[in-house]
Amino acid sequence: MVPDTLSQDEAAAWVALSLVDRLDVPAALRLIRAFGGVEEALGAPLTDLARLIGMPAAEGVRAAARGAHDEEVEGALAWLSDVRNARLLTIADPDFPGGLVAAGAAPLVLYACGPAELLARRPLLALCGTEDPDEEGLRNAEDFGRAAAKSGAVVAALMARGVSAAALSGALSAPGALPPVALLVTGCARAIRGLEGLQRRILDAGGLLLSAEAPGSGRTEESTARARGLLAATAPVFLLVEASLGDPSVDAARRAAEAGATVGAVPGSIHAALAKGGNRIIREGALLVETCADLGLG
Repeated sequence: MVPDTLSQDEAAAWVALSLVDRLDVPAALRLIRAFGGVEEALGAPLTDLARLIGMPAAEGVRAAARGAHDEEVEGALAWLSDVRNARLLTIADPDFPGGLVAAGAAPLVLYACGPAELLARRPLLALCGTEDPDEEGLRNAEDFGRAAAKSGAVVAALMARGVSAAALSGALSAPGALPPVALLVTGCARAIRGLEGLQRRILDAGGLLLSAEAPGSGRTEESTARARGLLAATAPVFLLVEASLGDPSVDAARRAAEAGATVGAVPGSIHAALAKGGNRIIREGALLVETCADLGLG
């Protein structure tokens, strides 16, 4: 849905501005403040825009105002209107995750399906790891997801195979626990098309699907990196379950630490490639985690 605080035209302007190439979030916010609103920023003269954000980005804003992204905007508004519990969260929305703003990782808009208030619940624990775990990694991810949910935490993870999917499944299996939050690597419409599998279970349990991508967008390397960055900045507690040294989830754990999160990792054998990422960040200062209590949960 489009929030009551936004008109349909304002929502369309937020979405259009979020799609402008070469326009980063600080520059977009600078425009909105300078011109007194998102619609006014989108419709400002080229010379005024260029003075604030440079000509390449200004030309992108003017192209958006002329309809360069109308198909994507109309698709986003249609999805928000047609899908139950769908919601547009702008960076100015009071329910927008404050941790993303504080960490400088906030996109201009987020698309949510489910209760956005889960993002404000504490404790909120992000679990992350390789998409190709071994049996022990899968078991650990599911066990930690379940144990964290039983302790009263909201579990957040990417909607991706491997450690993330196992952690979300574990959280869903905890009787009476709060449902999890899944950070999507695609647009929401792609993720819930047909509402099958894990996505269906999360929504049926009252959980939240969250994406920085336009609803119809597919998975790309860039969208996956953005989702991982959102995960790193969203939760005040972050656990790396299993990853090799070169796995992107290791970098996400470091980014979470830089954002001020309590970061831990499950240790493993010095001979196991999939334990080297966790062992390395423990050596760098992350907590050695054997149970949720090591993270202050439970």
